[in-house]
Amino acid sequence: MTYQLKGGQKLNENRLSSELKVSRPPLREAFQILEQEHLLISVPRKGRFVVEISEENYQKIYEARKMIECYVIDLLKAKDIRRLPQVELAVTKVLEKPMPADDPYEKLHYIEAIDNFHINLVNSVENEFLSHFYGTLRFNIYRYHYWLRVLCFPLSFLPQAAKSLIEEHRQVLDFIQKGEYEKAKDCLQSHMDEAFRLMKENFSKTRGIRDVTK
Repeated sequence: MTYQLKGGQKLNENRLSSELKVSRPPLREAFQILEQEHLLISVPRKGRFVVEISEENYQKIYEARKMIECYVIDLLKAKDIRRLPQVELAVTKVLEKPMPADDPYEKLHYIEAIDNFHINLVNSVENEFLSHFYGTLRFNIYRYHYWLRVLCFPLSFLPQAAKSLIEEHRQVLDFIQKGEYEKAKDCLQSHMDEAFRLMKENFSKTRGIRDVTK
């Protein structure tokens, strides 16, 4: 997720087994889990590869998460649920978390802390199937957000930019707590649409760079 292994890179089982000091069976189990989460792809007779970052792949992730999260708002409305203590805790905790330094793992953990809002929102309706489906997306979401906000758009890690993201989460939560579910859904959709717009913009930029360097 921090791009130490690049998209399209082939995984060398022997080298990874030696580096991680683990035997092959647990390593292969890890590979299988990562394949289920669409972070690795297995090609017959060729091996396993890190899934490429692509606009098409992100489009699919965006469509799936938007469908799930907006449906969660509908379920909250149907059940008239307004108190979401875990969602509120996620917003509060990230506000208390210091801005990350240059360490890539600190930056990844900060992204995870921000996105915990979305995970806890989905979990709040206590539907284990929705939570499972969203769980298969979450690490892909982290991966793309790291690519966007750390590698392509590092200004996202300035305090004001991060505060703006968290404030949007707070607005969604405030609307839910007031029982204004349609406003909450509109706000949530706008929040995800803006991330999608930035993602597409950066794909266009990186595509232009590749074209120039050909």
